[in-house]
Amino acid sequence: MFPKDFSCEAVPWNNSDDRSNILTDATFPVGFKFETDTFYIKDSKTGFPLDGRIAPAKDIHLKIILLNQRFDNDMYFQYKGAVRFENTWELIEPIVKDGLMEMKVERVESFCFISFIPDQTVKISTDGGQFVSTVDSKIRVQFPAGSVKQETSIGYKVQPVDINCFTEGLKQEEESIIYAISPFLSTNHMELKRPVTIHLPLQYIPETGYDENDYKFSVFKLEEDGSLELTNIDPLVENRVASFDVSSFCGYSVAAVSRSTSTSTVTSTLQEKLNLKKWCKMLFFVGEKKDKYMQIMLECVEKSRISEVCENRKEYGYNVVTEWISKDFFLSPDKSRITVDVKGIFSIPKQLSVRRPVVTFVPKAVENFTRFPVDLNQSAGGRVHGILTFKIKRELLDEIYYDPMSTKTIPMNRNVRKASGNRKQAQAPKYSAAQSAMQKPTK
Repeated sequence: MFPKDFSCEAVPWNNSDDRSNILTDATFPVGFKFETDTFYIKDSKTGFPLDGRIAPAKDIHLKIILLNQRFDNDMYFQYKGAVRFENTWELIEPIVKDGLMEMKVERVESFCFISFIPDQTVKISTDGGQFVSTVDSKIRVQFPAGSVKQETSIGYKVQPVDINCFTEGLKQEEESIIYAISPFLSTNHMELKRPVTIHLPLQYIPETGYDENDYKFSVFKLEEDGSLELTNIDPLVENRVASFDVSSFCGYSVAAVSRSTSTSTVTSTLQEKLNLKKWCKMLFFVGEKKDKYMQIMLECVEKSRISEVCENRKEYGYNVVTEWISKDFFLSPDKSRITVDVKGIFSIPKQLSVRRPVVTFVPKAVENFTRFPVDLNQSAGGRVHGILTFKIKRELLDEIYYDPMSTKTIPMNRNVRKASGNRKQAQAPKYSAAQSAMQKPTK
């Protein structure tokens, strides 16, 4: 039993560095999604994590309500509880019942719940073979003889699609840009010696009144980074099953798309509706500033949360720089790691081991900012701007030019400049309605 005066609390993480480590930790399955925020559990009095000395193992139960449980049928997904203690993560089989997820643990410092799509593995020999999904036998891949050069084990993932998500929010006179769609079938990228045939069942919008002549069946290729590419493959559709041949494999789906809608609109809508990618922005905050020292905070958030986050970060002593707001990013949630290059008159203090800060994009996280100090080297060749460059791998996302000495009032700084691509093309930002809204306090 717990002592009479014992109490503990769950506090959401506010450490983007730790989340960045989760995204690269081999304990977690490839392609997992956060179902909850990550919480730190501590004794209210001591601030120490719980373990068997404080609470008997049978008494540590972690429960959480699943607000966005996927579909009524969870046969496509697996859920796991993740517990960290002494910097080591462990995955635990939870109990899911009546909208609650629960796990029992012996000791805990931090925890979260995740979901992922498990692999279904099939062995294909040089004589050919067939993959048949256990969740839907209409999902098949036929391998002819000679399609692989040696016996190969292939792990497939089947990602379901809820067709209703494409009609939500439409007005009565509006038509969906998607009339029918199949599940996504994906695996690690592989090249094949001979083409294989993929069969994918289609779901159609249940409402009547759609003219099939206004739609065209198209094959979409899913890349490992969550992006979609429209192929020039024309599938054969019979009895609500689409079939087509390919010579390489990563991920595929078939959709009947509106002929009047642009390819870019279709692909971005598909990615957003299926949570493959989300629209977000990088927010730039400044904190304490001295003669040769300044605190910086960065946070990548969904666009709908900008006002909320800007207001809440004031509690930490940071104010958003309203003169700079990044362009729209379209990023994969729970996967994207944005590295920050610190240049110009900004430099990372020598005593810090991390030379390139990392910002993650985790929509489930209430607080997911990255904070770091910078030294101000104002005599660096006459330069006046500190520069922060945001990249994913080698792709340049955006860039900040900031003059910390242009005003004594933070964050009003009229000399902030924004650059995309070549720094020489940097220019003063144009104010948009979204930027103006950021300057108004949220009630």
